[in-house]
Amino acid sequence: MIRKILCAALALMMTLGGTVTAIAKEDDSVAQEVIYVDPSGENGAFKTIAEAKDYARTLPRDGGDIVIEIAPGTYELEETLVFEPEDGGSDGCTVIYRAGEGGDVILSGGKTISGEWRDEGNGVYSIEYERGEKLRSLYVNGKRRYMTSKTVKAKGSVGEYTVKKGSADWAWADGTAADGVILPNDAISLDTRNPEDIELMTQTRWNTTIVCVDRIEKHGLNICARFQMPYGAFAQTLGWGNEYQFKENNMIYNIFEELDEPGEFYYDKAGARLYYIPYDYELLITAEVVAPELETLVEIKGRSLEDRVTNLRFEGITFAYTDFNLFEADGSHGRATNQGAAALTAYAEQDWHGYIYRAYDVGPAAVTASSAKDIGFDGCTVCHTGNDGISLVNDIVNSEVTASVIIDTGGSALLIGHPQHEYIGDRDSGKGNHSDKEKYSAEEEGVCTGILIKNNLFKDTSRLFWGAAGVMVYIADSMQFLHNQVENTTYSGLSLGWGWWNMNGDSESVLPGEPSVTMKNNIIKYNYFKNTITTLSDAGAIYTIGDMPGTQISENYIDTVGSEFSNNAYHIRGIHIDEGTRNVYG
Repeated sequence: MIRKILCAALALMMTLGGTVTAIAKEDDSVAQEVIYVDPSGENGAFKTIAEAKDYARTLPRDGGDIVIEIAPGTYELEETLVFEPEDGGSDGCTVIYRAGEGGDVILSGGKTISGEWRDEGNGVYSIEYERGEKLRSLYVNGKRRYMTSKTVKAKGSVGEYTVKKGSADWAWADGTAADGVILPNDAISLDTRNPEDIELMTQTRWNTTIVCVDRIEKHGLNICARFQMPYGAFAQTLGWGNEYQFKENNMIYNIFEELDEPGEFYYDKAGARLYYIPYDYELLITAEVVAPELETLVEIKGRSLEDRVTNLRFEGITFAYTDFNLFEADGSHGRATNQGAAALTAYAEQDWHGYIYRAYDVGPAAVTASSAKDIGFDGCTVCHTGNDGISLVNDIVNSEVTASVIIDTGGSALLIGHPQHEYIGDRDSGKGNHSDKEKYSAEEEGVCTGILIKNNLFKDTSRLFWGAAGVMVYIADSMQFLHNQVENTTYSGLSLGWGWWNMNGDSESVLPGEPSVTMKNNIIKYNYFKNTITTLSDAGAIYTIGDMPGTQISENYIDTVGSEFSNNAYHIRGIHIDEGTRNVYG
């Protein structure tokens, strides 16, 4: 299935006039050494990628490229492969991880479930499987399957939870919140399995908010779902109508009693058993069933602006099957955001502009990078992710993603920059509220600069988190987004910029006289946007916010019409120019 995806994508790129030469193998004659990885260990090959990486560290960086060639096969990783400055190259040496000839090289964060499936009746089958937390995604023969779900109308809030500023590292402000929601009596059984694994999601025009259940109680003629705290309180601080909705429809996920449709699964954590209803065409005795367990497959992790990972490339490799169990705070879980791919990680004031988004962070990705220069992904595939695909989140310089496929992601396919990059080096600066809470120190924080995104396919994005754009660019300088196809996105295809008008330095902005100058000189040209905004609204195939001098958006082909929803929903546009957008030309 993964090979079919890649072949189809390469054919598409050629029809769009893009080049696929980036996936060609490097000429070994320019390499000082070729290191082989093969689980068989034959001919002196290393059995694991981690072993080969450790050996490559010992080689000099002045005699040509170092190539690590990986034999075809699936490599189920038990821990993240972390690449530090010692794992990169130098000006005269690139360290290249490339797929060997003869088949797919798949780095998997999943576990293949095997054994005997038991017929439970009514189309339900079960198999023994053990893990310590809930299972949010499952894959059968390379197809994403989903938790059980139902929708009910909530009846209001209940209880009170108090937050005292400074009482915990997440408590940035004083406040009170409801500690539960009233639901109809038949919404959830009082004796349902694993109530702490149930999720409640509410939807607004451009966003969804998820809170998790702690317990289910009787409440008069109804029931009450008590929230996991403190994250349930975080979800009530959002502004602009995005906070958790106590009197609107709630989509309830992960109830055993709702296992009634083909393609649905339920993981019984207490009973260490996985339940699934197969489609008629699925034969479980021969099916490949994969449960994702690892959140991040590859982390490129420099230490600072002066100690980056440099000259590191990946060619023809597939990164697949990653997990994500939502954002965590003191043992509680959820995902609450006003917009985009970032979510709350603290209890703070409702006005997120006032604290320059410091209570927001991005989640994990299959491949994530920070403090790196001259890194590249050529002819790679990223698929079946629990959250984002590739995240180039901080201080990524002169790097590229080319001729690659990122498909079937839980969140955004590609993320560039961080919402806290409006101002650089501003920890403890006094700028805005809570500057002591800024994520990056001055030695670490850097705008992503000189990134090339070309000849890629981004498709079937945001399967789990509908408000995440297919491609999310918070802040970037001199990024080129060229000859890409963005297809089947639940929200905007490409979201460009951050900060709205609130960071433009005007008299009513957060910092009068100090405009943000980090987002600039980006080029968005020759791309194809197809069937975007299939689920939410108030969006565009290309969506812009904030000031971004020198940015050019032109010669893109946009077709947002592709679903019954997108033909009728509120504010769907080819290019949606939102608050504060200026200095953009065509």
